[in-house]
Amino acid sequence: MVFGSLRPYAELVGQTMERDTKFSSVKTEQPMDTPVLLRAINATLRALEDRGRFFRNLIVAVVIVAGTSVLLAVIFLRWVPLFGFILLIPLVGGFLILDNRRVRCWRSEILQMFRIEAHDYSLFQKTIGGFRQLPLPIVRSMLATLPKHVDGQGNAAEGTEEDDFEAAARRDEQQVLAVTFLLTSALSVLAGAALYRSGALLSCSLGLVILFAILKVK
Repeated sequence: MVFGSLRPYAELVGQTMERDTKFSSVKTEQPMDTPVLLRAINATLRALEDRGRFFRNLIVAVVIVAGTSVLLAVIFLRWVPLFGFILLIPLVGGFLILDNRRVRCWRSEILQMFRIEAHDYSLFQKTIGGFRQLPLPIVRSMLATLPKHVDGQGNAAEGTEEDDFEAAARRDEQQVLAVTFLLTSALSVLAGAALYRSGALLSCSLGLVILFAILKVK
C-alpha cells in the first residue's frame, strides 16, 4: 500500500537529522537543536503512518467480523450469526474518531513548532507537498486544516481560526460518537425484536431510528 512506503522517508529524515547534528557538534562543539523543518516533516510522516495503520486495522477487523459472521451462518445454517455485521458500525465509528484525533494532534504539534520557533512555515508546506511517493490527496487534506500563515505577528489573528477548527472538530467527533451509538443500539434492538418477536423491542428500535434521523438532519 502507499502508506507502506513512508518508513524509508522517516528513516531518511532521521538519518539526515542525525548527520546534521553530528556535523554541527564537530564544527561548533556545542549542542544544536534539530531544525524545525525536519521535525515537522518527521511528525507528518509519523501521522501518515499512524493513519495508515488505523485504516489497515479497520480493514482487517471488517474482514474478520464479516467472514466470521458468514462462516458461522453457513456452518449452523442459521441467520442469527449475521447479526455480527452490526459490529461493523462501531468499528467504522471508532476509526473515524481515532483518525480525527490523530489529525488534530498532528495539527497542534505543527503549529506549536512554527509558532514558538518562528521558522519558515510556507517552506514546510511546499516541501512535504513535494514528496510524490506520499499519498498526496491525504497530505493535502491535512495541510488544508492548517492556517495559511503562522508567524510571531500572526499568532493572535490565527488563534481564532485555530479555536474555530478545534471546536468544529470536536463537534464532528461528538456527532460521529452519537450517530455510532444510536445506529448500533437501534440495529441491536431491532435484531432482538426479530429474534424474540417482541413488539416492545420493535418500538424501542423505531424510537432510536427517529432519534438517529433527527440527529442526521441537524
